Amino acid sequence: MLGRAVLACRCPALSRPPIAAFSTSPGVLKRKPKQWSKPNLNDRIASTQSVSRLLDVYAKDNLQFTRLHLAMTASRLGKLRTPYHKFADVDKQIFHDLASELTRRLPELTARDFSNALHGLTRARAPDSVISALIDYFVSEMDLDEFQLTELSMVVHGLASNRFSAQSCAAFNHVEDRLVELITNDRGVGPQHVANIVWSYATAGAYGASVYGAAETYVATHGLDDFKPQELGNLIWGFMRSHPNHGSFVFEAVADHLEARPLQDFTTQNIGNIVAGFAKADQGLSTTVLEAVVQHMTQRLPDWLAKPQNLCNALWALALFEATDLVPLKSVLDGLSTVQLGLLEKRQLYQFMLEASLASDAPLTTLYPSLYAATRAAMMADDSSRESGRSAFVPAGLDAVTRALEDRHLHFEINVMTDIGYTADVEVHWPVAAHRDHGVLIMIDGPSRYWKRKMRLRSRMKKRHLTGSGYHVLSFPYFALSEETIDAALDELERQLTRDRKA
Repeated sequence: MLGRAVLACRCPALSRPPIAAFSTSPGVLKRKPKQWSKPNLNDRIASTQSVSRLLDVYAKDNLQFTRLHLAMTASRLGKLRTPYHKFADVDKQIFHDLASELTRRLPELTARDFSNALHGLTRARAPDSVISALIDYFVSEMDLDEFQLTELSMVVHGLASNRFSAQSCAAFNHVEDRLVELITNDRGVGPQHVANIVWSYATAGAYGASVYGAAETYVATHGLDDFKPQELGNLIWGFMRSHPNHGSFVFEAVADHLEARPLQDFTTQNIGNIVAGFAKADQGLSTTVLEAVVQHMTQRLPDWLAKPQNLCNALWALALFEATDLVPLKSVLDGLSTVQLGLLEKRQLYQFMLEASLASDAPLTTLYPSLYAATRAAMMADDSSRESGRSAFVPAGLDAVTRALEDRHLHFEINVMTDIGYTADVEVHWPVAAHRDHGVLIMIDGPSRYWKRKMRLRSRMKKRHLTGSGYHVLSFPYFALSEETIDAALDELERQLTRDRKA
């Protein structure tokens, strides 16, 4: 044994089996044995398929990590789609080491590194303390001129996706002017940029931001042919969410575009978001578009049933458009009877079933008693917190109206009716009104999506009745309550009342 060991040390080649023992091929005899090479750090980061393995790469090789590797790791965390709260305890500890190192080396990051890192961390739902540290550095230290439009859109999109609001996050206001400049000057801007930016600001609650006007300019200049279905959905959703922009011509432009565009390449989510966005913004779609939606629904019903949220969104919108007669009720309701629905979907379906019953005289409540009972129970369930959030426009509208009336030293009384659709009546006692006039009533109308059909009709009948009874009725939609609009309407009414009194 000792002799073999000495021989192996002196002549290592003799201690290995001859290559010919495995093959006598001349080609094999000449081939050198392969040397295994360790993948470089970039490839190892990009190829990991789990959070644990990715963080393990950092734990083992963190001394080799450059600013690029740190940004790549943070970005990769977002692509793995595993939220921070589901990390294992040991992974959370490694993550905090990674976040500390990233924060310490922020001055080394380029604009691209920073946007990739921030977007990845927000998609991974990193702790707010980590995101806030990056936001503070971004606002106070980084030069916006170094950022391209893609990078800035990633920043606001990531923050909005992580539920950061424009009121609490300074980044939205900080980049707004720069975004508008880049979009207006058409510097590297595309449909995806416009749609994502509008979506981000609407999600963050920045309803009065100037990015909506820049998006309108882009649509007016470039049209909508290059918009993908997802981008159209994001664009409409953003303008819908921002209620001051419900009167935007973008809705009309998209409606006209959809008339000439087939829906084959649209997913159920794309269609559901678009038609629901139009309905929520009180904007109409032509019968041609609604027929195309129903045709898509009929031909691909299994896909719709696989995502009942999208199906209920579309059905609810069709109910508001009073187009339930286009829907194949039996196949759709039979399918929905077999799937699990959430609270919101049940409420939407309940409104659709009521509208469809009125339109078709079909006894859907008796044909589908279990489905009707479940949806009705969801509709009657207490959800006051949700409703109070939806009616947030009422106090804002009342403040604007009451300020204008107080400036004119007019006596008025307010009646808010949130139980029938969030309307607000302001009865004004105008001194210059003629004796035969009963006064002035200012009505603030809420979105029709919160109203039952009967209540919408009742509101219109109420306006006609009040006008016939001698009232002067001013009606403001909830998305047109600017001081200029209110003052102009009151000035015109005062002139009219003065003329009537003289007559």
